[in-house]
Amino acid sequence: MIQLNNLDVKIPKNYVLVEVIDDSQILKTGSLEVKVGKTKDGVKFNEGEHSVRRGYLIKLPDRVTYDEAGIPWKNPVVPKIGNIVYFDYLTGFSCDKAILKNKIYYILPYRSLILQVNPNMNTNTIEMLNGFILAQYIPKTKESDLEVIQKYYRDRYTVKRAGKPNTEYKDENVVDDPLIQEGTKIITQFENYPVLEADYQLHLDGESYIYFQRNAAIGIID
Repeated sequence: MIQLNNLDVKIPKNYVLVEVIDDSQILKTGSLEVKVGKTKDGVKFNEGEHSVRRGYLIKLPDRVTYDEAGIPWKNPVVPKIGNIVYFDYLTGFSCDKAILKNKIYYILPYRSLILQVNPNMNTNTIEMLNGFILAQYIPKTKESDLEVIQKYYRDRYTVKRAGKPNTEYKDENVVDDPLIQEGTKIITQFENYPVLEADYQLHLDGESYIYFQRNAAIGIID
C-alpha cells in the first residue's frame, strides 16, 4: 500500500482517487478476521452487501482518453468531486491503494465508476455513470400455491435506474438503446453467465440491485 504525505498527488490519466467508505463490517483482532455484518433482513454476512465498493470522490484525472486502454465510450454525465461514487467490486479489490492519516484511498479506473450520489446518501440524487443501469430480477409466476420460494428469471430484469445512455463506442458494433428507461423490462444474455453476488450486486436504500451497462440488453419485453 502506498503511503501518502498529502493529497496533492498526480492521478494517472483515466483514473480517479476515492476515499474509501468501509462497509465490510469485518472485525479484525490480530490475525483473526470475524465477519459481523448483518443484511437488512438480519441474515448473515454476504459479499454482495458487505463489500468495500463506495467512497468519496477526491480527484478526477487531468484527462481521459477515448480508446480501449482508457474509456472506450462517451457519456455526458461527469461525477462531481465530493460525491459518493460506487465502483466495481473486483476492480476495487485489485486496484492500487494508498493511506493517509488512517484513511484508505483507491486509485480506480474512471470506467469502473457505476453511479454517484450526494454525500448525504439522498437516493433522489443518484446519477448513473458510464452507461450503467440498476435493475432487479423479474419474478416468475408461481405454478402452484404450494410454492414457498419465489423464483426469478436469470436473464430478465426491470430497470430501476436508467441514467443517460453512452452516446458513442469505439467498437462500432456496440450501441445503447435510448428507449430503455426506468420501468422498462429487458432481456439480456446473462442466463448463460454466472452473476456473482459480490461482483454485480449493489444495496441502496434497503433494496438490492444488479448493475450492468445498458448495452447488455438484447431486447425489450412488452
